[in-house]
Amino acid sequence: KFNDVEKYKINYLLYDEEKNLHLEIDKIIKKINLKINVDYKYLDIPDDFNLLLDKISKEYKDRQKKTFGNKANWSRFFIQDQFPNLDKILYLDYDILICNNMDKLFEKKFNDLPLMAVPYSTNGKFERREWNITNLLNSKQQQQECVNKCVDELNINREELAQSSPYNCGVMFLNLKILREINLIDKIKQYLIVYLKNGRFHRPSGTQTVCNLLIPNYIHIEWIYNVLGQKRKKDTVILHFKGFRVPNDDYKKNFEDIMLKKRFKL
Repeated sequence: KFNDVEKYKINYLLYDEEKNLHLEIDKIIKKINLKINVDYKYLDIPDDFNLLLDKISKEYKDRQKKTFGNKANWSRFFIQDQFPNLDKILYLDYDILICNNMDKLFEKKFNDLPLMAVPYSTNGKFERREWNITNLLNSKQQQQECVNKCVDELNINREELAQSSPYNCGVMFLNLKILREINLIDKIKQYLIVYLKNGRFHRPSGTQTVCNLLIPNYIHIEWIYNVLGQKRKKDTVILHFKGFRVPNDDYKKNFEDIMLKKRFKL
């Protein structure tokens, strides 16, 4: 509706052991517009990475198990390897709605940084607006020794964390060339090893916290490219339904009226 469907290609990176998920998605895509340029790829996780995730999901319970056990959560870290012929790509979570033209976003320059994202300081929960990325680390005094040890083992620069604002990872314009140069996958593996050895040393916010800690330097882009759970405004380009769930069939039937029309003003 808002973009030239033949100008951009949609690449789905999926995780499904039976590899049938793309069939369902393709049915939906074809109902929308037959001209949409779309391709499907299944996430290929290396054996050593799989082993680390399995160890963590067995050792840690509840939220940690859900985060690390769901291997699809890690797809954003494999994009530069899964699409070797691309130099840049716009990563989007599945709970996204495009509300306007995106052309200006693709005209932005990376300046040799790994990614572009919307900082919480301009578009997020109130308590995070004054944060820097250091706030994502555990703050309790008794945990400080563990935090310091993990940060040192991962060669994380505390000054860089303190100078940068946390960002939401549901919408990221990725510089795949730079992500390959910094060996992101190796950094993630090392993070998992440190996590296994020392325990959790940061706030439990899924793989988003991992991304913030390992890639603190990024290009800040306008809030319109990742509007989080707010009423849609006139200039909104990408609306992100982060934090909103559809718990049962009865609610799904009323989802459009309750959420899309009333909450998000669509």
